[in-house]
Amino acid sequence: GGGSSGGGSRLLLANELMYVFLRYHRHLYARLWQARKCADMQARAQAQQALRDAGAHVGTPLPDCDGGAPASEIDDGATAAAAAGLHATFMDMTLRMLSGDLEISLYEDQVRQLLGPNSYELFTLDKLVHKLINHMRLMVQDEHSHRLWELHRYEHARGVSPNALTYAINMHTILEDTVYRFQYNTSDASMSITMVEPRAEALTITEGFVNEYIRSYVSDVAQRIPKDAESPCPFMRRNLTVRSADPGEDDVAAALDQVSQGQVPM
Repeated sequence: GGGSSGGGSRLLLANELMYVFLRYHRHLYARLWQARKCADMQARAQAQQALRDAGAHVGTPLPDCDGGAPASEIDDGATAAAAAGLHATFMDMTLRMLSGDLEISLYEDQVRQLLGPNSYELFTLDKLVHKLINHMRLMVQDEHSHRLWELHRYEHARGVSPNALTYAINMHTILEDTVYRFQYNTSDASMSITMVEPRAEALTITEGFVNEYIRSYVSDVAQRIPKDAESPCPFMRRNLTVRSADPGEDDVAAALDQVSQGQVPM
């Protein structure tokens, strides 16, 4: 659209490299969120098992990483602290694995033991992180990605929401390929992604009298003067009254005088 993006939203026009990077980032975020979820569920499972061992009556089955209703006897504060400890241990193991201090096979066994069997999605974190790093290297070497990001910073540095049409026109001076439009809504923390094909006709600014005048001036067919209409004088007559001291120029002055009167000199 041609209007400004509404308040409480952020707009990014990106190329394919930036789109793939954000998709990788989304996958990494989902994996790390799964780790937090598994840590919370595992902490609750351990708390329920401790209550069972203590002889407390718990009417719900032992939950795993997929969830399960927590028992009313479980201390939520203690469970949250235990989940935070499990997650911190997982992050330490992951960093050691990425730095090469922990073998992949040993990492998988320790994660499964720490967070439960449903933590299998975390076993390939090393491959995802390496793909993300390699893709970031491609972006660093790509001039279009640099210029698009600088344009994004420029459009949002004005203190108001950027005009979507102006942003698109400025973007097409950098990139003429397919564009990916990212719209983030801060009110509900949602993001929409749209692939936009380049369309030159959508970039025409139609606002203001000056633009309309220029468009009509360069596109309309010039009006022709009818043959029987009185021809306008192409010269100012005051410029034709002066006679040169050189007798040879009198004929030229006379011819110009005839032209000014609409006559064709013979």
